[in-house]
Amino acid sequence: GAPMTKELLEQYQDICGELAEMEEEGMPYRTSVLWDRKREVDDFIDALPWRKKKLVLAVLQYGNRWNIIRRALGSLKSSDALRKEYKRILEKF
Repeated sequence: GAPMTKELLEQYQDICGELAEMEEEGMPYRTSVLWDRKREVDDFIDALPWRKKKLVLAVLQYGNRWNIIRRALGSLKSSDALRKEYKRILEKF
């Protein structure tokens, strides 16, 4: 598949929301594109080591609120260090 991008990760919640809405309304999915994108992000996250996976999932949940992410992870790292680590994760893929 295409390389993982920050943009695709940022769209993940919208993609999931749109798929859930379509399911609720009994609408046929605009399937392949949305499902493929969701699967791409899921596969990317699943392939990460546990600690990095936790960081990516926290960013998906809290956006770029690094102080909240730091507390949610119980991390001793600074907010800035977590932000840089997240950036490095994306650069590798």
